[in-house]
Amino acid sequence: MNNKDLITTISSLDYELDKGGIGELIFGSGVTTLRLVGKASLDIEALRLQILNEKSSGMTLSPTVGDIYQDFYQKVSFKNQELLNAFTLKIADIIKTKLYEANNVQSNVPIVFDSVIIQHYPHSTSDHLYAIPPHYDHKGFVELVIILLLEGESLFYTAKDKEGKEERVIDANPMDIIVMRGYQFQGKDERPVHYVKKITSLSGRTSLSFRIYSKNEEHLASIRKAFSVT
Repeated sequence: MNNKDLITTISSLDYELDKGGIGELIFGSGVTTLRLVGKASLDIEALRLQILNEKSSGMTLSPTVGDIYQDFYQKVSFKNQELLNAFTLKIADIIKTKLYEANNVQSNVPIVFDSVIIQHYPHSTSDHLYAIPPHYDHKGFVELVIILLLEGESLFYTAKDKEGKEERVIDANPMDIIVMRGYQFQGKDERPVHYVKKITSLSGRTSLSFRIYSKNEEHLASIRKAFSVT
């Protein structure tokens, strides 16, 4: 399929929020799921494979940030940037319509994603229990963090603390969207402790993550320092 056909497929994507999802997002664990409506069609499968093709080149090992090791490869610039731009705009529209407008909730910031990253977690050969250990996201990532699962098992968990108390698995299938509360979502400073467990499948796990940056210069400077961004 060419880009024109793939972008038409993107425009047709439809999602529904898990029952009780908005309450879970605001008052509960801070994480919920938007499910792809209907069975994935051949066109949607072609779109998924085209995005997955991005991991074939230009991926780099994610850095250790503080005491948080990250056993995955990532990249932020895409071969088919036109397609990723169209997809990013569609994800923003889905979040606005299916989460905010459908639940009469107001966003605190414009839903415009400053960061889009493809992340591939390969089959783990280390002794680590996690592909990324329990942590909470930086304050510089505000409102919501969006994770679109592209391939593999979800293996995404939340917990009450970094020791894994009250662990909860977030179930998702490829092309489902995991929605996580970011800093200052609905005025809340609290961010969920979350993690990805060790990857046991040979094919690994791949996702796209979408984030909105804080406009606070102190937050942005801290992000640059932590991730060695220049």
